[in-house]
Amino acid sequence: MKQIITRSVSEKREHAPSHHVIVAAALLTSAALAGCSARPAAATPADTAEPIAVSIAQVAMTDVGSAIDSGGVVQARTTATIAARILAPVRKVLVSPGDQVREGQTLLVLDGDDLGAGARAARSAALAAEQGSQAATAEVQAAEAGRVLARASHDRIAGLQARRSATAQELDDAIATLRIADARVAGATARARQAVSAVESARAASDQASTTESFTTIVAPFDGMVTEKTVEPGNMALPGMPLLRLEDTRGFRLEVRVDESRIGQIRTGDSVPVFPGTAITSITGTVVEVSRAVDADARAFLVKIALPDAAARGESLTAFDGRCIPAGCVAPSSNTAGILGRPHPNALGNAGWGPRGRALPAGRLDRLDASPASHHGLPGLRSGEFGKARFGGLPRRALTIPASAIVRRGQLTSVFVVDNGVARLRLVNLSESEVLAGLSESEVVILSPPAGLTDGRRISVGGR
Repeated sequence: MKQIITRSVSEKREHAPSHHVIVAAALLTSAALAGCSARPAAATPADTAEPIAVSIAQVAMTDVGSAIDSGGVVQARTTATIAARILAPVRKVLVSPGDQVREGQTLLVLDGDDLGAGARAARSAALAAEQGSQAATAEVQAAEAGRVLARASHDRIAGLQARRSATAQELDDAIATLRIADARVAGATARARQAVSAVESARAASDQASTTESFTTIVAPFDGMVTEKTVEPGNMALPGMPLLRLEDTRGFRLEVRVDESRIGQIRTGDSVPVFPGTAITSITGTVVEVSRAVDADARAFLVKIALPDAAARGESLTAFDGRCIPAGCVAPSSNTAGILGRPHPNALGNAGWGPRGRALPAGRLDRLDASPASHHGLPGLRSGEFGKARFGGLPRRALTIPASAIVRRGQLTSVFVVDNGVARLRLVNLSESEVLAGLSESEVVILSPPAGLTDGRRISVGGR
């Protein structure tokens, strides 16, 4: 038994690692790590590359305007809600939302058979009244002729009676006959005047019936675009019931609300930059109206800003198959689907389509002129879109940098800063060219950074 225990202990000692071996392994590991850390670092490519020539500018305090941004909605300057004026079923609807229409163009047709019959009856009544007036005129002429005869007989009998050649009875008969003739003339004249009045009344009734009949055909009051349709054929149209909505797309305006504390800086006629929709670039609008009454709930004033039309912006458009093409573009060819708003690649060798579907000869480049029906395609000028107006405020001192120094990559905004002859890329927070965070005064930034410039690259100043 003692031998077995002794053998087991010996076996365990043979398999256990030696303490000296563990210490030696630790020393070897420490030496390896020390050798790695002591190895000199390799030179970076930026240190050995040739310096890039750049232009620089210094970050400095400048006077900037205190801008006031106010959001609002873009609206057409002229809008019309087309409504019915009579009670009648809708027979035809000739337009749809998005259609361009001209002044006087038929939009809807209502059922007006009964009104047409009434108009014809009124015209017939007017014709009958005119004929009655002619008969009354003839009666007056006959009465006047009878009075002439009665007067002649009266004068003859009176002369004879003065010479004692006619009796008193004959003179009395002649006087009575003359008076009867005068009465007949007066009666005929009155009936003639009554006939004239009847003619005028019948004509007015005929005009009224014709006008009422014309209400069955609803036309466009001005050039524009149909933006809404609320009726279908077969629906009953009621007086005052909205049927269509029409907008004059030749002009738009932005309606914004400005806080009462800032309204004193805005005047009618001021030019303000406007950012329609999600546009980054602005267009110039003109303040045309400043409300004189403050909104009691929002404590703000309504300001209306007229926006330039397509012609004023140099972006004349024309309708093509219900869509719009910017001016200066080649009309799409007949056999290749072109991209609207860009020169068509095959237009020089193929016949295309011009404004309102007119064919263009092959090889012809047309600068399409502006038409009122096309301005709705102007980017950022669509009724109902969001828009932002920027009103100028009092100048203030702020830290700014030139716009050419700004580098934008996606959602990140950065600049290259000069640090001991090396370009360092630094993230910054900007409001246009005003520095909100990331730079301090007197630091030097690189203008229009070259394409090959990277963080850590050596530079040489080529200009300021």
